[in-house]
Amino acid sequence: METDAGLFGPPDDGLEPLPAALAGPDVGVAPPPPAPPSRAVRLQGFEAEVLEYILLYPEFITRFQGSGAGARLTDPRLLGFFAGLYDAVQAGRTPNVDRLLDRIEDPAVVAYVRQRQAECAARHGNLTRDPARARETFEQALERLLADRSEGEAQRRRARMRRAHRSRRTDGAR
Repeated sequence: METDAGLFGPPDDGLEPLPAALAGPDVGVAPPPPAPPSRAVRLQGFEAEVLEYILLYPEFITRFQGSGAGARLTDPRLLGFFAGLYDAVQAGRTPNVDRLLDRIEDPAVVAYVRQRQAECAARHGNLTRDPARARETFEQALERLLADRSEGEAQRRRARMRRAHRSRRTDGAR
């Protein structure tokens, strides 16, 4: 004669159940979905140039932050990286870019900064021997970035004003 245990479950063999960590996934329970892939980082020309100078000379981050350029980045995912550089420089330490990147969870940001590191070493390597020239060219790039953003903001303001003016004209014509 079979017992109820034999009909409705495994026979009682006296063994303890496996701990949950060793038992494997539950049957019928779906694993969590994978994290969505992050989109590629895209900086405008002047932004990328400024980033390259900051990678060569991390102390330039104080000028970048002081200019307000960080608030104008087209891809704000880089703000954490810039903030880490700034904090290290403000504390009197030379930033370790590799350690900062280890703390960033977005693989697209890490890949972008690493790519820029490699490119700027090849493109601007001569500036590492001439800090005064590097500062000058960084300032020029930062000025272009700020002017470009200011012009873009002015164009957007003018477009909003034109739309508002047209809207008032059409409202008055009714």
